Amino acid sequence: MARLCRAIAVLGVLAFLGLASPVAGSADPAGFVAGFVKRGADIAAARATLDEAALEPWRRLVADSLDLPKIAAFVVGVAWRAASDAERAELIRLIGGQIAALYARRVIADRDAALTITGSQILGPDEALVSSRLRHRDGSVESIDWLVRGRETAGFGIFDIVSDGQSLAAEKRSEYAILLQRSRGDIAGLIEALRLGRQ
Repeated sequence: MARLCRAIAVLGVLAFLGLASPVAGSADPAGFVAGFVKRGADIAAARATLDEAALEPWRRLVADSLDLPKIAAFVVGVAWRAASDAERAELIRLIGGQIAALYARRVIADRDAALTITGSQILGPDEALVSSRLRHRDGSVESIDWLVRGRETAGFGIFDIVSDGQSLAAEKRSEYAILLQRSRGDIAGLIEALRLGRQ
């Protein structure tokens, strides 16, 4: 759980950073990531509170920029196949809301970090890895890799964020596996657990 929170915290830090490299157009993976960071910075600059209304722009940003349907299917694992359409929609909503809330809180807590996008590597026809480095106020540096994929609808979607070798998607899959085990594989039990603890 500590690693999961750290990985999500990294996601949160990135929205409030000044990019060391110029923001490129969203037609390439690196430009897409840079644009995501810039949109988060704009939201944070406009509103520093975290009440329910203030969280809505963060939820939209996460929904627009992360490939939440594929993330949800991956982190829920085999139980996803047994979920109804309504349950899948609710899981996507809850997972997106959980990430957005943690993201927004972390942004406010760490405003002085600086992100440099260092490059991108094409992994396949619709997949790329964008590399970046995050420098904290104390001078420490983290390597942040973004797994970006083309989406069925259009454009790119972030599927995973890897901080110093720790995968956010893998950590969440492990967390949800424990929740599913506690509920004996019942998807309704997982949904209820996320509703109770999503903030």
